[in-house]
Amino acid sequence: MNNRLHVTRIVVALATSIGAGVLAAIPAWAATFSSSETTFTINHFSDLPLNIANSTNTNIQAFAPDGLAKSNADANALFLTDVSNQFIPQANGSSSSVVSGSGNSYSALAQSVAQVVGYSFQIGRGETFSFDFTNSLNLKTAIDQPSLETATAIGTISLGLFDAADPNSLTLLDFLTISSNLGTPGSSNALTVDQSAGITFSARQTSLNSASEDKQSSASASVQGSLSHFFSNPTSLLLVEYGSNQATAAVPEPSSVLASLVCIGLLGIRFWRKPKLNQP
Repeated sequence: MNNRLHVTRIVVALATSIGAGVLAAIPAWAATFSSSETTFTINHFSDLPLNIANSTNTNIQAFAPDGLAKSNADANALFLTDVSNQFIPQANGSSSSVVSGSGNSYSALAQSVAQVVGYSFQIGRGETFSFDFTNSLNLKTAIDQPSLETATAIGTISLGLFDAADPNSLTLLDFLTISSNLGTPGSSNALTVDQSAGITFSARQTSLNSASEDKQSSASASVQGSLSHFFSNPTSLLLVEYGSNQATAAVPEPSSVLASLVCIGLLGIRFWRKPKLNQP
């Protein structure tokens, strides 16, 4: 099935600034903080899936030869179905990555992902598949010394509805992606929302905010809405939603800390995996 998507993109740019002064020496003590959190809920399904799946994954690393470093990651995912009570079926997930550090030499990384999948929604001829959703994304970074310390926060919430009539060839019908990437002030920071024509937001329940100063940056999105798609022919649908987060903080000198960051990067989680249809 070929389905041309009408796409809307909203980008909220973060104005950033950074002091021009140059430090003559590394300060005796420094501190950084970074957090990335996502939550999502899907309910009021017009049809229920025949099969469901939930998955979570987390990864933390901390390295502090001369200071303190803390990393924390958490993820939860659940898909509930009950044909006897239309108010019970619900899919939800949350993921959180938080790091902090202080001292002359440290690095910290936290990664988390939560995903829910609904398989084989059986839709008849002339029927409309629909559901409601609530998504939130919150990122923060803070540093003391812009010319020395680094802090990054990355977060994404993504929802995709696929035509799965042909198990060997999934066709994307509708989607929603909310993402942000915060870096050390002076970097390019933005909050982005991409959506297809089948996604509708509730204007009163949707807010997008971002801010950036010399030492702090933040981005937040709170979105309520619905997905609705009419089908002129019978089909089988696949629904996927996930939230992924990454937070880092570091004083990148001496060189040993830089080497540790490279090693940590090689241990990163693969957040997105193509859904498989051979679920029990």
